[in-house]
Amino acid sequence: MTTLAAVTEPAGATATAHSAVVRSERKKPVKRKKRKKVVPRKVSPLKGTINVLAASSLTGAFTIEANVFHYLAPGVTINLDFAGSQTLVQQVQQGAPADVIATADETSMRTLSTANLLATNAFLFAHNRLTILTEKRNPKNIQSLADLARPDVKVSLCAPVVPCSKLALQILGNAKVTVTPVSQEAAVKDVVTKVSTGEVDAGITYVTDALAATSTTDSVRIPDENNVINAYPVAEPRTAQDDLVARSFIFFLFTPLGQNILKFNGFIGA
Repeated sequence: MTTLAAVTEPAGATATAHSAVVRSERKKPVKRKKRKKVVPRKVSPLKGTINVLAASSLTGAFTIEANVFHYLAPGVTINLDFAGSQTLVQQVQQGAPADVIATADETSMRTLSTANLLATNAFLFAHNRLTILTEKRNPKNIQSLADLARPDVKVSLCAPVVPCSKLALQILGNAKVTVTPVSQEAAVKDVVTKVSTGEVDAGITYVTDALAATSTTDSVRIPDENNVINAYPVAEPRTAQDDLVARSFIFFLFTPLGQNILKFNGFIGA
């Protein structure tokens, strides 16, 4: 009878086989996730430079509008010039190289239209309200338009030729309040400065200016029955050097993005 000899593995064979398996596993290619291709953002092919004249109350909003427009059209440079509407009108009348003009009232724009100085119609792109602006924490406890007539309250208003002055006087007339201002400023931003530095106790400015100066001033709401809403028109003057870019910027103001920027800065939309 034949006896089968026990089969045994040579010493170290198990360890060698294990090592081979480990090496085999290590050699397996690691599946890497495919990287998504970076798609360059789409930008407008527009190129050129435009000069935009805008009412001082548009400073914050138009600065953002211009930056966003440039982001969408990197080939476009926008030069901004802010001043009182009457000053902007004078610049266009004197032949300043302006591609776009935006005023704080329709009367100023109508002056240019009547003189045939506009290359396009004027379009209303925003509206605004006015408010009482006071020093921070309102130390004189001004609560109404009537308080502006108190002898212990120093008030600053815009100069008579500036739209914000005409509106302020209309509001005071609606409330049957007479105010004698200690200063009359060439632009609404100058009224804000007078109040924020404590040179005066209060002023009447646009809501948008009050929102932009909340760190240094407070505001008191003017009742709707006394308040007024002013419209902001925009147009292309005949002095424009780049019709396409100028009209593209004007159109941008009416897009959902352009309107949202205005509303973010406190304006009422078109």
